[in-house]
Amino acid sequence: MGRMVRQRGYLSSAQARVLQVLSCGGILTECRLAASAHLGAWRAHQAVSSLFERDFIVTGARRGRYEITRLGRDALAARGSECGRLDA
Repeated sequence: MGRMVRQRGYLSSAQARVLQVLSCGGILTECRLAASAHLGAWRAHQAVSSLFERDFIVTGARRGRYEITRLGRDALAARGSECGRLDA
């Protein structure tokens, strides 16, 4: 059950920051996500990989660019986040 909670509901602060950036609109590269979410390249990469595996984000029409899914928006809303608020 712990894995299910982690898979569906738990967001690390890095994952939440990536989702918050994407929830404001746009299709962004991993590099741009790292900069906008104030994350290092490795933390951003880990967050993006995890979010992609969980179907919270998808690649856009151009490879290497990501956008948030409905599932990602729901996970972010469940966390109680607001666009523009990047709590650590």
